Amino acid sequence: MQHSLSDILLTKRYIQTFNDYLHELGAENLSVAIKTRGSKGRTKFRVVLNDTSQSAKINQILSDGQQAIVALAAFLAELEISDWNYPAIFDDPVTSLDQEFELKVAYVLTELSRKRQVIIFTHRLSLAYELQMKAKDMTGFEITGMRQEPVGYCSTESLPYQAQRMDKAVRKYLQELKTAKKRMSENKPEEHDAIVEGLVKKIRTLVENSVETTLLNGVVRRFNREVQTKRLRYIAVISDDDITLFKKWMTTYSFQDHSQPSEAPVNLPSDEVINDDLSEMLDWYDDFTKRQKSVD
Repeated sequence: MQHSLSDILLTKRYIQTFNDYLHELGAENLSVAIKTRGSKGRTKFRVVLNDTSQSAKINQILSDGQQAIVALAAFLAELEISDWNYPAIFDDPVTSLDQEFELKVAYVLTELSRKRQVIIFTHRLSLAYELQMKAKDMTGFEITGMRQEPVGYCSTESLPYQAQRMDKAVRKYLQELKTAKKRMSENKPEEHDAIVEGLVKKIRTLVENSVETTLLNGVVRRFNREVQTKRLRYIAVISDDDITLFKKWMTTYSFQDHSQPSEAPVNLPSDEVINDDLSEMLDWYDDFTKRQKSVD
């Protein structure tokens, strides 16, 4: 009797938790349900179509993306009611999902990481960015890029600029500038110029991307069709000085992406100018994010 009662309560809790996760993931409108069956004294769960007169299987009705979101809800529900204390590892959890589902998944997995370690592998830059933004105030959060190497080899690198936070990228570029200065002190001007030329292009793309991700706080982004209307309130803190700074940075670091007359080449910015601009970017980012927080 005690076993049966426990089994009934556990089943009800699992079904409720599954439905809660469907709602959190934005899939509450999918016509699916949990059915149970006994096997060798153990209760097993199965996701089936609900309210249908057809005898079709779930994979014949739901799209790949819908099946993925249902499977994720089922897994998260099982994780929620279990007493496991293991890390949760997800391999591209947003494959076949559109941007709306992707944002929901980023939120749910970020919240899950408050209870247990969560490791996520993905090639979607938009997901990497969303995870970074949702976890920016959390401790213990880390995001790392991986280089393509021959089979059997793996090395880490910075994420592409679309998924980098402005302050982290600037600190990395300051380190690259130190390397360039060292090459010049070693009387290797060609190596110095090669580093600086690459750095100028990186700074240009960073500034361009930061208009979307930092200045406009991700309200609109080129790789996401959704408009984040809740973030519109942060635009109120943008000042004329902010716009002037971005215009100055873009002017300084965009010349290499435009054709120049061969008889009058434009010189690279000096190490001192680059250092001052990067330091200015760090100070601006710190001040601007404080202004954004004052709105909350």
